[in-house]
Amino acid sequence: MNQGDALAPDFDSKVAERVATRVDVLVNSITSTPDQHDSIFEADVDTWDKMIALNLVVPMRLTHALAPSLAQRQGGGYIINISSMAGLRASKYNSAYSASKWGLTGWSKNSFEELKEHNIRVTTIYPAYVASDMTKEVPIDNEKMILPEDIALAALLPFQMSAYACPTDIVIGNTVTLKKPQR
Repeated sequence: MNQGDALAPDFDSKVAERVATRVDVLVNSITSTPDQHDSIFEADVDTWDKMIALNLVVPMRLTHALAPSLAQRQGGGYIINISSMAGLRASKYNSAYSASKWGLTGWSKNSFEELKEHNIRVTTIYPAYVASDMTKEVPIDNEKMILPEDIALAALLPFQMSAYACPTDIVIGNTVTLKKPQR
């Protein structure tokens, strides 16, 4: 799925139609960031709307569409929300992205509380910088960033626990310090 598909008004019902009878796990992992620093003074507010729609509204709509079938699964279902450290702490010049991830944090915590009654476990993963096209401008060598495989391993943790336990928040930090940009 690409970003345009995810923002279509009826995409969630189309996804639910196609996969609802076969889904055991929903992983909300799509994200969007601004192409450059997102100053409150200079930002393109239309970009904010798209970012919030993609980073927050899309996971909300997919959860809404697929939770009923997840609840019907024997042993229950799982929802893994891939957020960001920006969903836990302020991120200067990244306000809309951070706000969308803080929103996802709130959505995830509330979903956990509501959906556990329906045997659906909700886990949110908060990675720092992950080696990807999205972080190519970050002042850390890409080969010293968190690997996508690290996120996948974290996402497996809920499946290794008993039915009476659920890691609600998994924070994955970088072990390398950011270099200060050259001036």
